[in-house]
Amino acid sequence: MSTAHRRGRPVVPADGADLFHWLEDGTSEDVHAWELERTAELSEHLDRDGLRETTREHLAPFMAAGGYGLPCRVGDKSIYLRFEPRRDHPVLVMADEVGAEADLSARVVFDPREHDPEGCDLLVDWSASPEGSRLAVVLAPADGGPARIELIDPWTGVPSAPPLEGCHPLAPVWLPDGSGLCYVRIGGDGSTPRRTAALHLLDRPDDPAHQIRGVPEDFLVQRVGIARSGHRLLVQARRGRATGVWLGVLDVTGGGTSVSAVHAASDCTASFRGDRLDVLTRHGAPRGRLLTLSLDGDRGWSETVPERPDEVLVQAVGTGDDDRLLTVWRARGASRVRIHRPDDEPGAGERVDLPGIGSVNDVRTDPDGRTWMVWTDFVTPPSLLRYTTGGAGAEPVLWAPGSAPRGSVSCERHEAVADDGVPVGVFVIGPADLPGPVPTLLTVYGGFGLAYTPTFSAAALAWTAAGGRWAMVGVRGGGEEGERWREAARGRAKYRSVRDLHAAADHLVDSGVAAAGHVGLLGSSHGGMLAAAAAVDRPDTYAGVIASAAPLDMLGFARWPAGRAWIPEYGDPEDPRDRAALAAYSPYHNLRRGTRYPPFLLTALEMDGRVDPAHARKFCAALRICQDGTVEEPPGVALYALRSRLGHGSGTLSARKAQAVDEFCFLARALGLPLGERARSLTIDAAPGERSPRPAPGPRG
Repeated sequence: MSTAHRRGRPVVPADGADLFHWLEDGTSEDVHAWELERTAELSEHLDRDGLRETTREHLAPFMAAGGYGLPCRVGDKSIYLRFEPRRDHPVLVMADEVGAEADLSARVVFDPREHDPEGCDLLVDWSASPEGSRLAVVLAPADGGPARIELIDPWTGVPSAPPLEGCHPLAPVWLPDGSGLCYVRIGGDGSTPRRTAALHLLDRPDDPAHQIRGVPEDFLVQRVGIARSGHRLLVQARRGRATGVWLGVLDVTGGGTSVSAVHAASDCTASFRGDRLDVLTRHGAPRGRLLTLSLDGDRGWSETVPERPDEVLVQAVGTGDDDRLLTVWRARGASRVRIHRPDDEPGAGERVDLPGIGSVNDVRTDPDGRTWMVWTDFVTPPSLLRYTTGGAGAEPVLWAPGSAPRGSVSCERHEAVADDGVPVGVFVIGPADLPGPVPTLLTVYGGFGLAYTPTFSAAALAWTAAGGRWAMVGVRGGGEEGERWREAARGRAKYRSVRDLHAAADHLVDSGVAAAGHVGLLGSSHGGMLAAAAAVDRPDTYAGVIASAAPLDMLGFARWPAGRAWIPEYGDPEDPRDRAALAAYSPYHNLRRGTRYPPFLLTALEMDGRVDPAHARKFCAALRICQDGTVEEPPGVALYALRSRLGHGSGTLSARKAQAVDEFCFLARALGLPLGERARSLTIDAAPGERSPRPAPGPRG
């Protein structure tokens, strides 16, 4: 199994001078000249033999995919977010009903490009007032700065009030009578940012008395909620890894609202359900349980849904006036849904059928008892399912363009065994009729307790269509198996994630999925760091690596403002024991002279407010001198791309498509995936307006 790779002298010793510190100054003319040289090298490498253009043509039909957000009923109309294949930005549309036929005649209510032709503002969330007279549209700048809330008329799209500036990019919550809304406001003096709960009354927009008091200043508010009665308010806030829930009686008369703490845990989510407060918490339950507080009377707390030994509780919502509860779980990396009736034993629940192995990303219930789910899997863009009270399954209602047809793709669950004997889940998708090992791309995230679950990837479908396989591993450090799974690779134990990644790569070859010498790694953000660390640790295992927007200088990450927030995940570089653990896997500090590394493509994002492009620049420069002339094409081993119009998790569709083409082209060359003739197309419903009312069922295990 894996042993740390330690041949040759380090290019940048952990206890020595930083040879490429000069590349941290993104405003420097020298850095700009360096980036221009790398841009020319990237184009020369990708354009050779016409591969870039061939890749663009191959990817085009797979990139023509769309998607949908959860609908909200406003009067006799439904409003929802729609992603269209040929639009850079999603739009809000209004239809008579939610369905394929109604979607064809849906009217665009809000198009962010009409308000901002330059495309600098991204439509990230929205909410409707209960009576439907106003929409709150949340627009966030592509560079990651504070968002603003525009209040518009849903029938005309015209602003109905001045915007609210300095907001967190989360939809506000309306008062039941539509007279105002609560939202999360961003403030502070720059060095100490704050996120606080704010109440905005439409008839008194400038009245400073309507504030929410009681949450300590060092807590960052995450979300707010208002009970259906309109009398109670909840505030959820975080400090470090601690989450707290505050509850209060909402005062709109001018005296302000005070809230008091009712629950605290390392990870919890609160919401109102009628006259009750539900808290999904990890306290005393690493895989999650649901606690309910009765707000009327003195019944206190009760455990509504207990922890399950083999699943992780993700979400819980009420399904209407009949007191039923719908819960979303994660089991072996994929979603499961259950319905709980009032007379059921706590936690039992009845399984709701889903289309296959995939993910329920969000849930919302209409007042009439219909529950909507956003569903996606490896071959299906975000689509809408509907569960009706009393039903056995979630019915597909609006299938997004770009889905793959029935039987064209297989999806299998595998279990790799790590060096300490722990099974690590791996999903593998590929052509249904493809035998034998083939070039295989392995993707990873594995950090901050976030779960890496089956979601649609146009690149994965395109890779499959070309005759390759696409794999996704849930290494420890992520949230796939709950809090203990996360804790097993946090802080000084982070190298455990790298070992799990090695185990997955070994399993793919040993099981005949991947061809030896033809396994590539793809990761972004934290996943990019793990991909780079694994390839530096065992360079002979991997044929090519993409690390996008990844922290790679793990001894210096805390020097950048955003990096200070990562210390609970990685450790503090100023702490000697933490620093030693970081130095053991920091990709930048483990590059060795004279070592032959696989080809790397280091991607930086121009508008990235989290991971500074300096990480990619420095790693690329260090990697370029490792070879010492031992390979024929040093530029092909260390490529760098700075992506304009892209931020960390944000950006235009056209910019993301350009990035996808270059990354696919790089990986096809590095792993030996032929693109000369495309044997099949795996997409259907790719054109706008051709939306199937019935799904092409996704892959099943």
